[in-house]
Amino acid sequence: MALLKNNYNKLIKDLALVNSIDVRVCKEIINAPFAYLKYLVTSPTIEEGVRLPYVGAFCQKGNYKNKTMRVEKRKNILLDPDNIVDVAMMMQTTLGFEFPTIGSAKDIIEAAWKFGDNEKINMIWAGWIEFKK
Repeated sequence: MALLKNNYNKLIKDLALVNSIDVRVCKEIINAPFAYLKYLVTSPTIEEGVRLPYVGAFCQKGNYKNKTMRVEKRKNILLDPDNIVDVAMMMQTTLGFEFPTIGSAKDIIEAAWKFGDNEKINMIWAGWIEFKK
């Protein structure tokens, strides 16, 4: 019995090392896959699907009918007066955009939306999420 428990702990440590995550997090994922699945599916920053063996594949819906609705919501959050200063600062420092005012940041985001450049909005969104951490 003790040998089985040692092998179990060694496997968890090896998985944590391979995936570059904390051992405690890895143990929680193994012991409670549906709790981890709920975290992944409800997270606003994670968009990929997840597949649980023998159960199925799951993806985030988030009350969005399509990706355009998700990008529109992100655009609105980025352009929110409470967020636009941080977004503009992040665009200058992290993403390397060059513009003198906050209005220019708004213009870039609105132009990307107008021309259907969802990738640019998603890039700004991802940078802003990382910048807020």
